[in-house]
Amino acid sequence: MCVEVVALAPAQWWVAFTALALSHGVSLVCNYFRGGEYRKMDLSKLMHAPYKRILVLHVAIIFGGWGVIAVGSPLPLLIMLVLLKLGMDLGLHQHEHRARLAEADTADPLSGRAEPGLA
Repeated sequence: MCVEVVALAPAQWWVAFTALALSHGVSLVCNYFRGGEYRKMDLSKLMHAPYKRILVLHVAIIFGGWGVIAVGSPLPLLIMLVLLKLGMDLGLHQHEHRARLAEADTADPLSGRAEPGLA
């Protein structure tokens, strides 16, 4: 089945798939492995991480569906999904980097780790 799907994919999709894989691969190596994010993660955080994005997806589908019914076109759903996803990604990106900066401000300069009670 997978081979059939791959055979049906338009050539333009391969550019998007490749760009997405490279983007996520670079992020994985730079942030998770080299940046040490794996040290800060536990199973609970990993299990709850996708739910914010799933919530955005469902909100976009529900409200975008009303737009599709009202306008008679799927364009409102697409626009809402893209805008919500972009907003969510930017917000989470800023939140993540603010947390890293705050952690860096409270880090023990000798060990590089946050001191207990300061984070």
